[in-house]
Amino acid sequence: MSPKAPVLDVELLGTLIRTIAHDPELARHLRHLLEDVRVATNEAPGETFEITGGRAQGDWVLSHNERGILQAPSRASLVEGFFSALNELVLDEFSGVAIHAGVVARGRRAIAIPGRSGAGKSTLAAACVAAGFAYVSDEALCLDRDTADVIPYPRPLMLSVASARVLGIGEHSSNPHPGKFALTPADLGGRTNSLPLHLGDVVLATRGKALSLEPEPPAELIPELLERCFAGRDSRAASFELIARAAEGSRGWRLDYIDAIDAAALLRRTLQLSPPAS
Repeated sequence: MSPKAPVLDVELLGTLIRTIAHDPELARHLRHLLEDVRVATNEAPGETFEITGGRAQGDWVLSHNERGILQAPSRASLVEGFFSALNELVLDEFSGVAIHAGVVARGRRAIAIPGRSGAGKSTLAAACVAAGFAYVSDEALCLDRDTADVIPYPRPLMLSVASARVLGIGEHSSNPHPGKFALTPADLGGRTNSLPLHLGDVVLATRGKALSLEPEPPAELIPELLERCFAGRDSRAASFELIARAAEGSRGWRLDYIDAIDAAALLRRTLQLSPPAS
């Protein structure tokens, strides 16, 4: 490792990670994308990623703890692969329960939008951030095992070119990369929440139907959240107990929508006007 290679230390869900990017332009890009989770520390990181290659050498190479894990033909595919590996590592190390969901916030209340991969939760979360909600995560609702609080997991938002077109992000709408690209909440004119939250609202969203938002019985929330749990150390019973604690007093909503921007505007109007559960 070159001593001059830029070093970036971040902390996500309690895991300290060091990234060494030998290409200066890539290092600046990653610094921007991870600005909200950067830390200054004297501790030795538990995990290290290193990125070599680039235009002069041809393919990019991503290594994790000195073991090569990815060879990519372009910077865009390298960045997507890096955040995919980072996501898998961090969620595997997380000691609580993680649930597939986009998560935004208003005040100290988290609003979770559970959904499988490809269901549009990242696009809807991004639209909510652009509409004024604070960003918590586009990937996982993370619950603390002891307190049942929502722990922020503000990795960069990962969006497809189709999502960029929906959101009107011009510089990315013609991106030739067929996969996903990373954005920060600031790129959308929004901000990141960095404090623990309590779960205030769970929105069960279905894309492809006329816009509507109706209350959902609280009894429907826990099964939906439990179904979206990442595979982890906990038994189903333990996950159920933690989810039930987190969801106590939460409100449920059934959202149908076609356009994510319209859906985000409806959520903002309704959730700001509706009184929080006691």
